[in-house]
Amino acid sequence: MSQEHSGTSPNYTDSAALTMLFGDSPKVKILAVLLKQGRDTNVSTIADLGGMSRSSVYRHIDTLINLDVVEKTREVSGSPLYQVNRQSAVAQKLGELQYELVDVVAGEDESDGGDLEFPDTPPETAQ
Repeated sequence: MSQEHSGTSPNYTDSAALTMLFGDSPKVKILAVLLKQGRDTNVSTIADLGGMSRSSVYRHIDTLINLDVVEKTREVSGSPLYQVNRQSAVAQKLGELQYELVDVVAGEDESDGGDLEFPDTPPETAQ
């Protein structure tokens, strides 16, 4: 089991819109933190804001990199920095979802709750 945030104040992901929707798994927490930061961030900051241990971040970050939603940007003093992969269509959609959810969570959703139309088949992707 991952070590929890040791500080007395709540961490960012306790009230993040993505974790409210998808739960508080380490991958969701990492994404929520990186979307909030908007720039490359070290593992210690991700762990602190996400309320998890550094080892938990390291255990899950490679999966997010392999899914192409997170990228390693550089190293500073031997410590890797990560950010949301801005070239990834999936990461862009996650960012859009995060901002839409913030409005809903804040009670500012102005939509009329009209019927949503879903396609019968997924959209074709460019190869």
